[in-house]
Formats: sequence, structure tokens, C-alpha cells
Amino acid sequence: MRAPADFDIKAGWSLTPFDPTMDNFDVYSNPIPEPGVPYRIFRFQFPVDAQTVYFGDASNPTAIDYEELIAFLDRGQFGIYAPRYFNTAGAFDAQAAQRFTFIGRMKTLPSWDQASASWFQNQSGAVVQEAPIPV
Repeated sequence: MRAPADFDIKAGWSLTPFDPTMDNFDVYSNPIPEPGVPYRIFRFQFPVDAQTVYFGDASNPTAIDYEELIAFLDRGQFGIYAPRYFNTAGAFDAQAAQRFTFIGRMKTLPSWDQASASWFQNQSGAVVQEAPIPV
């Protein structure tokens, strides 16, 4: 088990609700209702950061390493995602933590591009699918 990683994501992330109930259609374009549990799709990007943040820093082994984190979340591993757990003043907000925290799997891995010199940016973004919890 990997230790929790707390890292910044670029502003503009989204949590989109998805209802799979009406996702199937027959050959005549009629919906085939199959009961499904709604879930959310989380999209985010890493911010522009130094090379040592994207690929690790040998002089600081406890620093965030995006590449290591992405490798850990690959291959259908579950993770706990909390995109927002603080208020506008920067203090912990229990209501925001309850609203935004979820368990999910990374469906699309982020890629990175060199922005300038030793600075990198995330271009494609990551897509995480929430593990639906039946109610």
C-alpha cells in the first residue's frame, strides 16, 4: 500500500455525473433500459511543475513523483480521491470533504509535455471513474 499523496491539480477539474441506465440502444436506436447505479467521472490535470516533481528528486526521496503516482494508479488500482477538502480560506472543511471524496479507478492516464527547460505540463489530463456504491 502506498502512502497518501497530496498534490495540487490544475484549476478546472470536473466531477460529471453519469447514469448508465439509458446507455444501451438497439439497432433501431431505441433505448434498452438496464438498471445501473449512477456514478461520477472525475477529470483533472496536473499543474505546470518542475522536472523534479514530475519524475522524482533523487536528493529528496519523500517528494511527490507524478510518474510513480501514475504507475501506482495504473492497471485498475483503486484510489481514494479528494479533489477539494478545504474552504476558501484554506482551512479543512468537513462538508467539502464529504461532498467531493470518492473511491475510483484511473481510466485514462495523464500524459506530460515539456513546457520550457525543466518545466513540464500535463496535456491530456486524467479520467477517473467512481466505483459506484449501490444504495
